[in-house]
Amino acid sequence: MECPANGSEAVVEPAESSFTVHRFVDSVSDTSVLFEVLRMRESLLIWIGLNDQASFGDLSLAFNSLSSKVFGHRDDSTSTSLANRLSRRLNKPVFVSYNIPASKIDSPGVERRLLDEITSNPSAF
Repeated sequence: MECPANGSEAVVEPAESSFTVHRFVDSVSDTSVLFEVLRMRESLLIWIGLNDQASFGDLSLAFNSLSSKVFGHRDDSTSTSLANRLSRRLNKPVFVSYNIPASKIDSPGVERRLLDEITSNPSAF
C-alpha cells in the first residue's frame, strides 16, 4: 500500500456490506428445493437447486424486457424466463441460477413457491 504524499500512513476503514442473504427450503413435488436470495443494493441473485445437490451450472440475467443466458445450456430457457418475469415484477435486474433438471421437478411449482416467498417476505427481495 502506498503512503499518502504527506508521509502519513493510509487508513483503510471497512465498509458495511449492502448484501443480504435470504435462504429457505421447501418441498416441491416431493423434492426438497433450496432457494438462496442474494439481495444487493440494486439487484438480486436467486439461486434455486436441489437441497442435497448444490451446483451452479446455469445463470441468466434480466432487466425490464431484456434477458440473456450468461452461462448454461442455451436450449434450456427456464432461468431466462423466470428472471424476466421476476425482473418485471420487482422492477430491478434479476439474476437467476436454476439448477434443477427438468425431469426432476415441476418448474411452475418452484416458481409458485418463490412467488409465495416474495409476497410473504418482501424485504428479502
